[in-house]
Amino acid sequence: VFLFAKDLDTNYVWSNTYAPMNKKPDKYEVVFAADKIKYIRKDGKVSTKTEIVVCKNYHAEIRKISFKNESDQDKTFELTSYTEPILSENMDDVSHKVFNNMFISTEFDAKTNSLIAKRKSRGDSNVNSYMVTRMIIPESETPFTYETERASFIGRNNSITNPKALNEKLTNYAGDNLDPVLALRNEIVVPANEQVSVYLFVGFGRSKEQIGEMLKHYNNKNVLEREFDISTLMNVIE
Repeated sequence: VFLFAKDLDTNYVWSNTYAPMNKKPDKYEVVFAADKIKYIRKDGKVSTKTEIVVCKNYHAEIRKISFKNESDQDKTFELTSYTEPILSENMDDVSHKVFNNMFISTEFDAKTNSLIAKRKSRGDSNVNSYMVTRMIIPESETPFTYETERASFIGRNNSITNPKALNEKLTNYAGDNLDPVLALRNEIVVPANEQVSVYLFVGFGRSKEQIGEMLKHYNNKNVLEREFDISTLMNVIE
């Protein structure tokens, strides 16, 4: 799961972690702790901090990405998340990735601004696999756009280090996919000398109802922050 950030005033683009763009920041730090993982980078007068926790009661994880604007001018950032859904056993994905992707379809849930990937069962169990990704921006008023085709996002002769989608509008296509991805986009304004945080939620389930339950539960900043508090508390107890 990656997040691309683009300064709309300068067109400078970076990723919240060193990968996938591999741009050398002015400062970079990685902290692996028992309660969470933390990535901190600084590019010019913008600091980007990513904190990751695993949810206690769901098959899900939350990324909190905080942007600190250390300049004297307000900044507008275009944020684009990117995920390649894997809804099969690791060995199947490694040996037959293209074949497995043929059974994945996607949909955009406008009510929650989420992208949902579904992999149809090929066995006798008739149990499907689902994955959901959601970008949560508190008090956001601008509409989300999205992309679910890797070819449309990456572009010909490009790679994830320089996807063409960062310089184009997303197509807002969801449905049957040849090579699915889950990408969401929106903008934030970070006032001068202030900090703004957004959240990336990724969850897995065996039914559409399970996915809906997750989205209903993690629907505001307070609930998301509580997962970070619980993770820290459990670490202290242990």
